[in-house]
Amino acid sequence: MFRVFRTAEFNEDYADLDHAEQIKLNKILIKLEEQGDVVGRPLKGDFLREKRLNGKRTYYLVYTEFSSLLMLGVSNKKLQQVTIDTILLNFEPYKQFVIEKLQKNN
Repeated sequence: MFRVFRTAEFNEDYADLDHAEQIKLNKILIKLEEQGDVVGRPLKGDFLREKRLNGKRTYYLVYTEFSSLLMLGVSNKKLQQVTIDTILLNFEPYKQFVIEKLQKNN
């Protein structure tokens, strides 16, 4: 089992989805909790992955050492490279975010 954490940006993107997309994304989140390190397509190594959601993609980081995932956001194919570049620039702050969340939950 993986713990799934969400960034504020992910929560905003989620709220902007229509109801049918939210339902589909909820199913993806459940699958990620169960087998997060094998779901979705790897983008950079095994740590950055995307999962398609109709014409959109949801992005997340996999922290196998913590058995955790960090949901980052949802975007369309057109913004894919910009989204990936932004994630990679913020890799360390995202990791720190997960560590802090894990410490609060223990």
